[in-house]
Amino acid sequence: MNREEIYDKVNKCETLDELADVILECADENGSIQGRTRSFSAKKMAMFCRGFSLEIANTLTREFGIRQQAMYIVYYDQFMKKELEKANNIISFLSSKQDNDVIDSKEVRLLKGHIRKSES
Repeated sequence: MNREEIYDKVNKCETLDELADVILECADENGSIQGRTRSFSAKKMAMFCRGFSLEIANTLTREFGIRQQAMYIVYYDQFMKKELEKANNIISFLSSKQDNDVIDSKEVRLLKGHIRKSES
């Protein structure tokens, strides 16, 4: 696999497990991936990837955009969990609303704004 193909595979990963599999797939014949300053064991790096945390980001090499993709996946996952929680709160609020209740909360206004943007 050439460098461009590796970058492409890394960038297509949507989960840390997918990224860990790509890390193992990209290893050289010695089971290593050469980073910018040192050689990384692909097996260890794949293990670290599956439990990746932003606090210990240097367990993954920057080579091929591996660390950047892991950070993106973790950030996006945290962001989506927050957005899902907001949506669930709105749904819960709306389902408990009485017919004559006024709905004017910050979350509802934001939701309306997102809906208007998506309809444009």
